Amino acid sequence: MIGSTRYTASVEIQRQTSLAAEISKLQQSVSSNKRLTAASDDPKAAARIADIRQNQADNTVWKRNADIGAGIAASADTALKSLSSLTQRAKELIIAGANDTNANLNRTQIAAELRSIAGEITALSQSKDPNGQPLFPTGDPLQIPVSNGRSLPATASATEVFGTVKTAQGDRSMVDILNNAAAALELGPDAKLPYTDADGNTTDADGNPLEWTQTEALAASVAAIGNADDHVLSVQTDQGIRAQRFDTEKASLSSGGDDMTVERSSLEDTDLTYAVAAYQAKSLSLQAAQTMFAQTHKNSLFDLIG
Repeated sequence: MIGSTRYTASVEIQRQTSLAAEISKLQQSVSSNKRLTAASDDPKAAARIADIRQNQADNTVWKRNADIGAGIAASADTALKSLSSLTQRAKELIIAGANDTNANLNRTQIAAELRSIAGEITALSQSKDPNGQPLFPTGDPLQIPVSNGRSLPATASATEVFGTVKTAQGDRSMVDILNNAAAALELGPDAKLPYTDADGNTTDADGNPLEWTQTEALAASVAAIGNADDHVLSVQTDQGIRAQRFDTEKASLSSGGDDMTVERSSLEDTDLTYAVAAYQAKSLSLQAAQTMFAQTHKNSLFDLIG
């Protein structure tokens, strides 16, 4: 009988110890707001939390990259707006300069302003992005990673923006177009201006040099500067698309980040309503068990065997 009583007491002590451990774990869960104290608490949830944690780290890097890309794209857009203003002004100037009623003095002044605009365009082509790198690189634009397997350029190359204006004489740079226009304005009445055709020839089939009269040179310049202005509008449209792609990626990353936060919280965070209720219930059970155990073991040996 005594041995049986000792065994029963041992089992009860173990049960109360286990219950106390559960209560302690609930206390820790409530205070830390973390449901899992070890991966063994819920291996499946712990594995998923680890995956989400890595995805969140990747998402943070990609979002930072998307922010950088959006900043570069915005800088390029600002530069292109300035470029558009310059080509529009050049267009106004060459049309005025090609007008036969303008005096030579006016044409000289217009030529000087066109060369000044060419200098400003050269400066724009050498602009720096917010990170101190070329805004319009001479080579391929940097591909910025914004998600797994997806990278985007924030801007176009300098050649695409400034060096590929379509003209009757082939692709020309804006600076060359403006300088040629200035040279045309400065031609004397009987002077000729050498030019290169679309095939790169500087002479005709008979070996004669390709040359324009002032009237021909001015007509070609009016057309070329008009094409340059149209080219800038096209480049601006393309740049707007690039900027929109970064905005779309930022929104997607933000939404995906929110979804991961919610899922991780559902797996990792403590359900306070449940935890507090369980803590209270287990505490009452432990108190009751301890009271009963104490009362039972106040009995004497003679009470137990009598």
